Amino acid sequence: VTRSRSPRRRNERRPSPRRNANAPQNSPRREDGYTQYSPRRRSPRRRSPRRDSPLPRRNRRYSPVKEERHQGPLSRRIMDLPLPAGLEKPPPMDIYDGSTDPVDHIENIDAVLEYRNVRGSIKCKLFPTTLRKGAMTWYKSLPSGSIDSWTELCRLFTAH
Repeated sequence: VTRSRSPRRRNERRPSPRRNANAPQNSPRREDGYTQYSPRRRSPRRRSPRRDSPLPRRNRRYSPVKEERHQGPLSRRIMDLPLPAGLEKPPPMDIYDGSTDPVDHIENIDAVLEYRNVRGSIKCKLFPTTLRKGAMTWYKSLPSGSIDSWTELCRLFTAH
């Protein structure tokens, strides 16, 4: 059986022949970004947005002005607080649906968040993630911008 032999050293290999020695190495680009050899296909990414689309054309992520963005019972001061690193996803906390003691729920949230060194008004931003059913309905019914501290939120929550 005869086996093909690879060159023992790199310098023994011959360079591969060019297909066309006169052709440029890279295809020239036209003003529209296509090469002269590339097909002109429409990509779904390049589709222009519909005229009735609320998204601005040059910004894919819709960033409404602050007045439009602010909704809910938390004050603008609290809503504008940045979340600490590592809290982009809230930690696992007990869910409250109105069937258990609200004071116990607040104490559980305090314990979990204190352990993670979260204090003050940041707790207000994480609190709604623990609410379900009637408790969430109550939270959504609070006047817009009416809560400006964790103490105030706890007082309202335990009184309802």
